[in-house]
Amino acid sequence: MAADSTTKEIKDRLAAYTAMLRRIDNNIERIERMEATMTSPKAQQLDAMPHSGGPAGDRMADMIARKEELEQKAREAIAEERAEHDALAAMVDQLPKPDESAVIEMRYFDRMSWPDVSEALFGDRVDYIEKYDSYMRRTLRIHGAALVGLAELNRAAQSPGA
Repeated sequence: MAADSTTKEIKDRLAAYTAMLRRIDNNIERIERMEATMTSPKAQQLDAMPHSGGPAGDRMADMIARKEELEQKAREAIAEERAEHDALAAMVDQLPKPDESAVIEMRYFDRMSWPDVSEALFGDRVDYIEKYDSYMRRTLRIHGAALVGLAELNRAAQSPGA
């Protein structure tokens, strides 16, 4: 049962890492949309009424401030992601079997789908198409073994005297 809890711990850590990547992607998308909005020309309203130019400048200053704040948060998130990536990659590099390392790297670092991971590992096999389900199960077993290995490495790193 202890193995299940340590495996769950590493699964949760990997899931948190991929969520971190998704948040970074979302923030970058927001920044790009803000830049597009800020640089796109505004349509002029021709209604023959005089208008002051004040509020538009304030609105632009607010957008610039929000964009700078979001960019700072994105830089901090990227630094945090880089540190977590390096820590996880160091553990993955210690896995004894290359297929285990590859599954973790493709699934979590490259964010590949399970079918793509399976194809990357076994797609060159002559019988891959007709035995697709078997290769998919094999991919998931390799993933499970990798999680157990990572959980052991994680536990060893957290234990005193490690």
